[in-house]
Amino acid sequence: MTSRYPAEKLLYQMRRDGEKRILFLVNTERAGEIRPLRVMIRGAWQLRLFDTHSGAVTPVEARQENGWTIVENDFPPHGHLLLELLPSSESVGRPLPRIVAGEAEVEAATVGFLRGTMPVTLDEPNVLVLDLPEWRLAGEAAWRPREEILRADDQIRDLLGLRRRGGQRSSSPVSRSKPSRWPGRRHHGLQSVSL
Repeated sequence: MTSRYPAEKLLYQMRRDGEKRILFLVNTERAGEIRPLRVMIRGAWQLRLFDTHSGAVTPVEARQENGWTIVENDFPPHGHLLLELLPSSESVGRPLPRIVAGEAEVEAATVGFLRGTMPVTLDEPNVLVLDLPEWRLAGEAAWRPREEILRADDQIRDLLGLRRRGGQRSSSPVSRSKPSRWPGRRHHGLQSVSL
């Protein structure tokens, strides 16, 4: 990505789904002006815009140069793009919609759109992110309280005497002379997760 934005104001996530990719890009600025943004994605892709307000999916025009797919657009505060990337030698479709609004209009539209509640229906099972699970180890009666998933992972690893992700050693003392609580089990007894 290249733009006149400070890098800390833009946040993105790229997910792989088979051969296609899903790119979510968001401007974390709360206020400010609409600025031009150039997004450069390595590879040759057909882009499809997922409009998160209407649900419409639209093929997007982009150019491909020297192994990159490039799309340009204006990016307001609180602005976001949700793009599906499909392998293709060209990206044809409509240009990304341009936003012509000042700071006050963007803020008013955002606040107006976010009022009230909206029903949510999932199209498929198991699409909910388990970022705050309750958990327990096999053999434990009580569920542990909700915790951020990475902290829960650290707690489980500490209890089982396993290395934490990132190579840090568990901070709790572990005696290697004690027999395993779950002899012969490879999954170390994590029973289940609930929300």
